[in-house]
Amino acid sequence: MDTEIIPLPCSTERVRSLKTKLLAAAPLAFVAFAATTKAGVDSYTPGSPNSTDSGTFLYFDPDSTTTTLTTQGADIGLRACGVYFNYDESKVQFVSLENGHLNLISFGTAINSSSTFTSSGSGFNSLPAYTSGGDSISSGSGDNVYVGYRYVSAAPGGYSYGWLNFDYTVGTSILLNQWALENGGAGLTAGAVPEPATTAMLGGLMVFGFVLLRHRCRAWWRRFAG
Repeated sequence: MDTEIIPLPCSTERVRSLKTKLLAAAPLAFVAFAATTKAGVDSYTPGSPNSTDSGTFLYFDPDSTTTTLTTQGADIGLRACGVYFNYDESKVQFVSLENGHLNLISFGTAINSSSTFTSSGSGFNSLPAYTSGGDSISSGSGDNVYVGYRYVSAAPGGYSYGWLNFDYTVGTSILLNQWALENGGAGLTAGAVPEPATTAMLGGLMVFGFVLLRHRCRAWWRRFAG
């Protein structure tokens, strides 16, 4: 038995219609990519060292991937004697939920110009971290906890905003998992990370490909059904 092979439709009218629809859909790929590049959030995962004990501060700058165990070698430091932060308060201030405390915050908490921050001073300051209930973290442990901060920058309003994520066991260790910093002054939410540009571009191309496949299939089905 001979099998009839039905070609894909290629009439001038249908080709023109398909071309028009594809051109209309093409900007979706660009929009998906542009939205990612405009997000302006950089995420950092520390190399070595990325942990410390109760006696030594782990220091780093929010806009750098370099970490160090040298004393006051960068803008932010943390250690496990309690959960304790040493930081340059002329450059960095942390989100405070009550009484000027440097507080842990929840995933998804907004960090922006409307947030309340620890006081800005002229040099290094050391503060213990507190839970959202105002209790100093002097015992116990926690995984994937967050603090928010603002960082003096050239962004509109004079600050960029970011967050830190870490694990801790008081008196034993702190492990710095990740931190993020946005560069537009608009703020971000705790745990927000930038979408990789390649992922956004692939998403746009998938939209483009889906439109092409859908219209081809519809045209083929009309030809077959008729």
